Parts: sequence; C-alpha cells; structure tokens
Amino acid sequence: MNSRTKKIMVFVLIAVIICLLANINQLIGLLMNDFPRPPRHHHRPPDGLIKMQYRLTGEIILSLVVSFGIMIFNSGMLIWYNAKKKLNQPLVITISTVVAFLLFFLLFLAFMPDRRPSRMYFLLLSKVIFVVVVSISAGQLYRLIWQKQQVELENEQLKTDNIESRYMVLMDQVNPHFLFNSLNSLAYLIRESQQEKALTFINELSSIFRYVLQKRSNELVTLHEEILFTEAYRYLLDIRYEHKLFFEIKIAEEDMQRKLPFLSLQPLIENAVKHNAISSKQPLAIFIYTLDGTLVVSNPIISKISTEKSTGIGLSNLSHRYQLLTGKNITIDNDGKTFIVKIPLI
Repeated sequence: MNSRTKKIMVFVLIAVIICLLANINQLIGLLMNDFPRPPRHHHRPPDGLIKMQYRLTGEIILSLVVSFGIMIFNSGMLIWYNAKKKLNQPLVITISTVVAFLLFFLLFLAFMPDRRPSRMYFLLLSKVIFVVVVSISAGQLYRLIWQKQQVELENEQLKTDNIESRYMVLMDQVNPHFLFNSLNSLAYLIRESQQEKALTFINELSSIFRYVLQKRSNELVTLHEEILFTEAYRYLLDIRYEHKLFFEIKIAEEDMQRKLPFLSLQPLIENAVKHNAISSKQPLAIFIYTLDGTLVVSNPIISKISTEKSTGIGLSNLSHRYQLLTGKNITIDNDGKTFIVKIPLI
C-alpha cells in the first residue's frame, strides 16, 4: 500500500466521522425508533415517513461525498491540481464552498417541496455549514503539514547535496591524481626552464584553491566569478594538454552578474576532458557561451578506444543541486556527435 492510498483511506475515515457528526440527531432518532410510526392497520409506511428516510439517506451520502471531495481538493492531492499549481488557496476555499452549497441546495429542492423556511430547512443549512467548515479545515491542515514536511525534507536534501558536492569537488582538487598531474606539469615547466610559465602555473593553481576555500559556503555565485575560476582551471589544462585542448568562451556582458550554483562549470569541463579522446590529431574544443539567459557548455564527442565507465555522479549531482536551489532543471543533449549542457541563469 503506497502513501497516496494511505492518505485517501485517512480522508475516507475523516469523511465518515464528519458525516456521522453532521447527522447525529437523525441517526440517534433512527436507532431509538424515534420516528413517527404508521397505524397498525396500515400495510405500508406513510409517504411522509418514506420521504424522511430518503432525505436522511441522501443527506448522509451527500455529506460523505462532499466532505471527502472537499478534503481531497483542499489538500492538493488531485493530480491535475498538483501539476498546474495555479489555484491560490482563497480560490480553492471559495470553489469548495460554492460547490458544496449548490449540491445541498439541489438536495433541498428534491426532498423539501415546501420551499418556505422551516425547522428542517435550518437543520439542513447547519449541516451544510458544519460539513463545509470542518472539511475545508481538515484539507487545509493536511496541506500545511505536507508543505512543511516537504520544505524540511528539501532543506535536508539541499544541505546533504551541498556537503557532498563540496566534498567531492575538494577531493577532486586535492586528490593524489590531480596533485600528480599538477606537479608533473609544473615539473615539466621547470625542467624546460620555462620559469614565467611555472610561476603563472603556481598562481593559477593557488587561485583555484583560493576560490574553492572562499566561496565554499556560498550556494550561489555570479557567472563572472565562475568564469574567473574557469580561466584558472583552463590554464592548468592547457599546460597538461598543450595544443590539444581549446576553449572558446563568449559571455554577454549583461549576463556576468547573473547567478548559478557554486562550481557549476568545473564538473562540466572535467566531464568533457574525462570522456573524450584528446590528441594532436584530434584536439578537443570546449565552447562556453550564453544564449537567451542560459549558460551553454558544449563539446564535440571524440570517442575513446578504451572508454572508462561513467558513474554520472558529477552531472547528476549538479542537476539535483540546481533543481533544489532554483526550482529549475539543467538540460543535457547528446546526439552522438555533440554533447551540450544548458544551465538556466538566475
């Protein structure tokens, strides 16, 4: 039994309780045989008693259906209502009240031929008010509790994802493989007596660690900050893949101050370098640009002879983190020739 079925069963139980409370007087009278009895010589109950029983049955059934429908509608459990999320709560409450009163009014017309106000008329009106108020309150209470739980759950997921993401990024930056490649590139520059490049390499490497340490507590950073980090990271890759790896970065000036999650570009660049063959005959080009408020990172697919199985952790983590932070999704397109990732800017 899934959670939705359990919630529906709870609402059915609450609807039954509301129905019993709304019709408690008539039900007690029915159980205590408090309704007028026909004379003994009559073979069938009088028409008035039959109509009274029919009306009571109709009121019970209608109370049950209306209370259940109002609770489901106000709780936001309807599929189409959850998908659109356009109705505000005052409108939901108004629709619930109008529909409920309309249904009970039809019941009034069907079983009360005497249209003048009477004791039964006011009794029915009190039932309507009771069923509507209690059902709306129960549905709205459930919705508020559910929203609070969702917010708490998303906050916990966001904290966990941010911690895991920062941990993974820091590990990627300081793990032995990264340090080996960086020190190996630095040793090559020193061995070739390229002191200026070696000093620049050290400066760019320190810029990477400085950015990670200074911005690690930020959930969102500006695109300008991410591009500066990318330039430093790009320099390290240029030394490692000399004349084999190229970047083309074209960012509109008006997009520079827009925001995106911390360290969004690094896993995308690392993903391109990791899963494509890079050689002098087949250099890899990575394109980074903005288009219609979206940051686009693309590269041609150059298949490796021996491919390393992808875990998909980097892209999956970025996508999940972005959705939690902004409510939007990144787009990943792979047509077999070009790999494209689009990130909506904030």
